[in-house]
Amino acid sequence: MGGVSASTLACLTCLGANPALLTMGTGLAVKLAYVIGVLATTAWWLGRAGRPGADWRRAASAALVVAAVMAFWAAISVWQAPADARSTLLLGQSWTSCPWRVAVLSVPAWALAMWALSGMAPTRPHLAGFAAGLFAGSVGALGYAIFCPEVSPAFVSAWYTLGMLIPAFIGALAGPRLLRW
Repeated sequence: MGGVSASTLACLTCLGANPALLTMGTGLAVKLAYVIGVLATTAWWLGRAGRPGADWRRAASAALVVAAVMAFWAAISVWQAPADARSTLLLGQSWTSCPWRVAVLSVPAWALAMWALSGMAPTRPHLAGFAAGLFAGSVGALGYAIFCPEVSPAFVSAWYTLGMLIPAFIGALAGPRLLRW
């Protein structure tokens, strides 16, 4: 909860809220459902990854299913769009900054998740670090959703997911060093 609060506060302080946020309708709902789905499944995965002998595969599979459903939704939306609008659906206006902003907004949650894991006994530190980073990335994405003007499923599937994967890979790399016991 602290990571979500810190990410949201950082977004509001540094970027502000999107004035059109309440008029985004279904697009905002889909974006939030995706991010919250990843957040919930990775929280489950994170809890499993921190316990020796706990089976983490179902939780990881659930996170993958959430991403696959969003990717499927994105593919349908792009396929149904006119050919000249497809690149706009994917790139929007902020594709170059979105993943980096999501990753930066994930830092407080990443630090808290890694700290929490260090008090547990993860036997697979790469995996635990990846789960912590993916969890933190989803927290950063939730905070960034307040500012982001993009609602295309293709944009969210591509660039939000990349933004969530950046701290996940950093977590996987840092896991063995930060989570040893």
